[in-house]
Amino acid sequence: MSKLFAQLPFDPTISVTPYNIAVPEETLEDLKSALDTVRPVKTTFENTNLGNGAGVTKEWIDNALKSWKNEFDWREIESELNSYPNYLAHVTHKDEKLDVHFIGLFSNRKDAVPVIMSHGWPGNIIEFVPVIRYLTKKYTPETLPVHLIVPSLIGFGFSAPPPLTKEWTNLDTATVFDQAMRGLGFESYLAQGGDIGSYISILLGDRFEACKAVHLNMIIIDPPADLDRSALTEKDKAALERYEWFENWEFAYAQEHATKTSTIGMVIGSNPIALLAWIGEKLIVWSDETPSLDLILANISLYYLTSTFPTSLYHYRTSTGPNRVNSAIPRGLKGKPLGFSHFPKEIRPVPLAWIEADANYDVSWFRAHEKGGHFAALEQPESFWSDVEAFIKEKWPN
Repeated sequence: MSKLFAQLPFDPTISVTPYNIAVPEETLEDLKSALDTVRPVKTTFENTNLGNGAGVTKEWIDNALKSWKNEFDWREIESELNSYPNYLAHVTHKDEKLDVHFIGLFSNRKDAVPVIMSHGWPGNIIEFVPVIRYLTKKYTPETLPVHLIVPSLIGFGFSAPPPLTKEWTNLDTATVFDQAMRGLGFESYLAQGGDIGSYISILLGDRFEACKAVHLNMIIIDPPADLDRSALTEKDKAALERYEWFENWEFAYAQEHATKTSTIGMVIGSNPIALLAWIGEKLIVWSDETPSLDLILANISLYYLTSTFPTSLYHYRTSTGPNRVNSAIPRGLKGKPLGFSHFPKEIRPVPLAWIEADANYDVSWFRAHEKGGHFAALEQPESFWSDVEAFIKEKWPN
């Protein structure tokens, strides 16, 4: 592999093979055919007069669909992804052989810190493309301060799906990721994540010795039971309002994923217009500044072209719904450096005071931002990465 940042620093103890993303042409033709035969969206009061208050609008869908059909080029996305080093790590867990796809940027520095960066839902590796772009422009292999591993979660993108005959949880994904990191030769590493990635990163820090520190841009913590609203700062009031907005207006999708995982997987995953509406809405409403349409379409195309929407939902059923597996849900994190970046338009923004009131967490590094939402790496890649670097410089154990 003659690409920059492609030289692994150690001889792996697991099988690791270079990977080239190449969606078959017939799969792209299938998408084109599906888009060409989409029935026009019917005009309703809700999709023309209520804006995002009732979901994605007809105007946005019509424009996005037109761009998807006539302007968007998956091969351009594929070409950029392939310009970075891609790999498959071959691991075994629960007697299952699994391929874990990841983009890896490896440094030539002896003091480079290994970082595994886990995406969420409805994210995938596209969520971190702006960060990868930024790092490959800012650094060379001689100056990059980290070894960056950006995997596709099990069930997402080009990684293996969960097994058909066994339960699968975020703890299983964390176990596989720890195995992959140690198999790459990293005796210690830092875990970073938001959304599902925050669950996985906390599990890595809490359950696995090799994970020495954790940085998050989302923590699932409820407001303190004894919260005094009259004593809140203006920023904390805004965070609470955003939190309550999400609980009242946005959380229904998660209940559907958790309780009717099979049905919603079939309904949304089988139709590009359904994916466009279901995921596009989240990328718009959960962001502070809406990502570019190209990045939105790249994200949704990846779900469709890999048929992974149905296999991306298991974590809701096992960590959110009535069938959750409590032993696999993060218990918190203490005893290791924990950094947190607060972005104001996070879907469940958590002020520092709320974390400090939770006995399960001990945050040793905190930074608040004036802008940014749920997809921090996608929306604010430079600020996001600046936080990760600052946390490493200040808190990484030497």
